[in-house]
Amino acid sequence: MNRKNLIIIVTIALIAALSLTACSAENGTSQTRNKDKSDAYVFPEYTGSEPMDWEDAVAFYQIPDDVLKDMSTDGLIETCLSYPLFAEKIIASNESMYSGFLDTCEQFNGLAELLKREDSPQKLVEIYTQGNLGNIIPSDSYSILRTRYLEYTIAQDEILFRLSKSERESLCKACIGRFESAHKDNKDATALDSTLLIASKILAADNDDFKELVKECPGIDAFNHNGMLDAETAERLESIAGFID
Repeated sequence: MNRKNLIIIVTIALIAALSLTACSAENGTSQTRNKDKSDAYVFPEYTGSEPMDWEDAVAFYQIPDDVLKDMSTDGLIETCLSYPLFAEKIIASNESMYSGFLDTCEQFNGLAELLKREDSPQKLVEIYTQGNLGNIIPSDSYSILRTRYLEYTIAQDEILFRLSKSERESLCKACIGRFESAHKDNKDATALDSTLLIASKILAADNDDFKELVKECPGIDAFNHNGMLDAETAERLESIAGFID
């Protein structure tokens, strides 16, 4: 990505960040909300006259270590979902959106911490399956992309495989239901790759029939690792609901 495009992207992110921090500025808070409401981190407002370059923006939006270690998992999830730079790598990756998300995991200490928390899996799945994302980000111009971001987070091995098998089965059914509903309006399965990624990774681990399909279609295994969904693999995955009894 050239520098001009990067500056444009970061500028967009800063606009989003300003909207997230406006409420805290009005109430005189600078970093964390009141403990009786939420201990999510409130990202600081950037007041510079020129857009930051990428490295400075990444550093600016890190969570201070002393705040991060004392934050509840609920607060941490809210913080990660509100991360001002959550979309940049996902959109700009030259490989796949999922690859861009993995880059975000490496750049942002909040996501790295979230993947370590023992209670993250159940809490993330509850937000996803019960449609609670709107309660955390009530007014969101990036709702579709943020849902994809949440799905990519849940698709991490550290999250998926700390769930019980029955929990994974319920999650898989929820993903298939979401895919089938959305697929009626959007026939391009690649637009729902993050939803399919969760279901495909679960079935590849837990379903013997699906394991045989993976042997027949190596693109599925590649998709489970790098998130790159070609047309042939997408066509095979469209029949994914048949593997759930």
